[in-house]
Amino acid sequence: MLKAIKISLLSLSVLASIGWSHAVKAETQDIDILVAYTPLALAHHDAYFRGLGVNRTLEESLNFSMVSMNHVHQNSGTDVRYRIAHLMDHPVDFDEATVTDDPGNADDDGDSAQRKTLDHLAAKDDGVMDEVLALRDQYGADMVVLLVEGDDWPTWTGGSSNVLSANDPALSESAPFYLVDWNGIDSSAWPHENGHAMGLHHDWFRSSHKYGELPTSHSFGYVSPDFTWRTLMAYDEHCVVATGISCYRLPLFSDPNRIHYGGFAMGVPAGTDVSCKNRNLDNPPCDADAVASLHLTAPTVKAFRDEVVSRLPAPVNLQPQGTVPSGTVALSWNEVNGATHYEILVGLAQNNTEADAFVYKWLQDQDVLFFSLSANPSSCRNGVCSINIDAMPGYHYFSVKAHDDVGHSRWADAQPFVVDQPITAGAHVVTQVAPNGTYYSAGDAVTLTFAALPYQTQEYKVSVWDRDDDYTVHSQKYPANSICDGNLCTVSLPSQSWAAHRYQWKVRADDTPYGDGDYSPKLRFYIR
Repeated sequence: MLKAIKISLLSLSVLASIGWSHAVKAETQDIDILVAYTPLALAHHDAYFRGLGVNRTLEESLNFSMVSMNHVHQNSGTDVRYRIAHLMDHPVDFDEATVTDDPGNADDDGDSAQRKTLDHLAAKDDGVMDEVLALRDQYGADMVVLLVEGDDWPTWTGGSSNVLSANDPALSESAPFYLVDWNGIDSSAWPHENGHAMGLHHDWFRSSHKYGELPTSHSFGYVSPDFTWRTLMAYDEHCVVATGISCYRLPLFSDPNRIHYGGFAMGVPAGTDVSCKNRNLDNPPCDADAVASLHLTAPTVKAFRDEVVSRLPAPVNLQPQGTVPSGTVALSWNEVNGATHYEILVGLAQNNTEADAFVYKWLQDQDVLFFSLSANPSSCRNGVCSINIDAMPGYHYFSVKAHDDVGHSRWADAQPFVVDQPITAGAHVVTQVAPNGTYYSAGDAVTLTFAALPYQTQEYKVSVWDRDDDYTVHSQKYPANSICDGNLCTVSLPSQSWAAHRYQWKVRADDTPYGDGDYSPKLRFYIR
């Protein structure tokens, strides 16, 4: 049974209202990966999950990681997906203690332990991990990742990668190799390092010196103009230098065209400017469109090796979508011709009061269940396969992988669904969207945005508190029919001379069929 979580439900249709889209080309560029791992990485992985009381194999963790990494591409609108062509059935003969940083090495660009390990991984016939390259050829893997335990490496930050410096098939023997710490396969480390191997780099503030060494001028990550968020490839450095405050890493690639967050485009169109310099706070907006770069390089990387492991089509038409009652939930998908059995992964998205958890937060790996289903007449009928699970109220997602006797599909794009919480007393807590951590200049209009509750609500009460002077500066009830348009409610705060202070805001639903709700968590904004 899935673990229950307390969550404020946000209708999926709100996503369109806040500018989210993830249109993907009809056919995806499916890239095969070989996964190797060290004895130390395996031992630490297994010990970690035993300590949590969770019976989790490395293969199960990697299945989650593939769903999660493809989820990043799904929500970013790329046509790129990944499949594990082969997971080694034993650790490589490699000890992390045999490599270390050379004296004077400052970062991963020098003779660091991780750089030496990467060189061994990609090198032919150097006597270190040579079996990995043989297995790459045997299973037709376009890319290779090695899971390590790098905590004792002086300059280790959780991942390291060779970079695809040009859209060139000749780089097949050097570029598509990267390292990920075993405890980073469920976070941003894997898709970030994989992004490097696909030709992407950090943001311009951190890595402008890489201009000219990448497939395009726009193969960069992006930091928001208000320094509240950054895309997957961007570093935190620009935010910290500019404001002294870290900014949140979104699980999305830079893209000036499709995706917006907090009112800002998530990148800069190619051809805008390439004059940015490292650590220059006066940089103009410089080219940043990782999605376009990925669409350019994916066919090249996909062709690094011919397909060897038979590829079934990924299952489609995953159901349910939207909100379903609590209790037994039927998960279904279109039957894949020739499939003999399916793997099913079901998990929880993280609780989130800022925006939709399935889009803007990393998927949560500890609350994940795995199922197997044989493709027989009792489970697959009239072209549809299904399995029943017991699901507690909360925000869930699931994915499916099809198998036959000689191969398998990639994991299907994850499908979110909400298991509703039966209402006994009191309305749901309202889910806020923005602002959260946004900086405004004196005189700017401040607009609060939150999700409408999915049932009749007469009014919403909004309260704004000045944290510096410690008093409520605004408290007012607003009729729902005057501020809500479909699934989104918007309140423009009265024009006034806002002091250059820190503020918090919250909202609650009043006069619903279930009574008055509790206040939402407090979100912050700043006037400077």
